[in-house]
Amino acid sequence: FTRTVVVDNVTGEVITSGDGTTAWTATNGDTTFDAVVSPVVPGSVADKAQTVAVTDLKADSADVNETVTYTKVGSLVPSSSDGNFPETPKVVYP
Repeated sequence: FTRTVVVDNVTGEVITSGDGTTAWTATNGDTTFDAVVSPVVPGSVADKAQTVAVTDLKADSADVNETVTYTKVGSLVPSSSDGNFPETPKVVYP
C-alpha cells in the first residue's frame, strides 16, 4: 500500500491530511497475499502443505500471521527377541 503525505519544510512535521495528501491505495491494485507452498525440509514433515491466500486486503486490515510447524520424522529401528528378522518390505517415508 502507498500514499502521499506532505512534509512541512520548516518544521519537519508530517501532514497526513489536506492538500497534497492521498489515501492509502493498493500498489498496482493488488489486494491479495498469494498462497505460499511450505518448503520441503529433508527429514521433517510440515503441518500444512501451504498457507492460504488472503484476499480483499485493505490499508486497515489486521495483520496476518501464518505459522508452519515442522516435525522431525522418526526412524524405524527393528528389534527381535531372537535376533532373527524375517523378510520385511522396505518402508518408504515421504
